[in-house]
Amino acid sequence: MEADRARHYQVRSTSERCNSDLKGNIRVRGAAKVGLYLMFGIVVMSAEALLRLVV
Repeated sequence: MEADRARHYQVRSTSERCNSDLKGNIRVRGAAKVGLYLMFGIVVMSAEALLRLVV
């Protein structure tokens, strides 16, 4: 039972970290600009994840 909780906590903490990185300091107006900034954030986070796999 304890291993299940640890795995659940790890998945949740990973998703919370991702959400906080995406929320960041978005200081733009308009849905299109906010969407663009979020997509750039996702691209950067994906690139960072790929670099962690390589290194």
